[in-house]
Amino acid sequence: MADEQVALIVVASDILREGLRVLLTAVPELRTVYHTANTSAALKMDLSQPPALILFDMDSASAKSMSSADRLRFKWPQARILALVKSNAAGQIALASSADAVIIKGYRAEKLIDVVRSLLGLSCR
Repeated sequence: MADEQVALIVVASDILREGLRVLLTAVPELRTVYHTANTSAALKMDLSQPPALILFDMDSASAKSMSSADRLRFKWPQARILALVKSNAAGQIALASSADAVIIKGYRAEKLIDVVRSLLGLSCR
């Protein structure tokens, strides 16, 4: 993958979205981190280049969440989608849908960074 990549955070909570944005600054290869509260807004964004990573909050294993992930995958098929989930069961559903990886909420910051680096094909710390 390119040395400098773009990430997109799609999370409804302002506080969580900002925290994730700050955490992703620990990955220097992510040149730009875009963020928005919902899938509809994400799909309308004019990004400088397609995202290599989409960090998506699957607030539930609902059909709406699955459809949203599928819509993101359709627009940016090359992106790696990391789904934030509440449980192992929700994680299995996310993986069966469009997610490339899942992380259960309550994760340590280091774990998130390691998963992101792995998805982007970068060496872990």
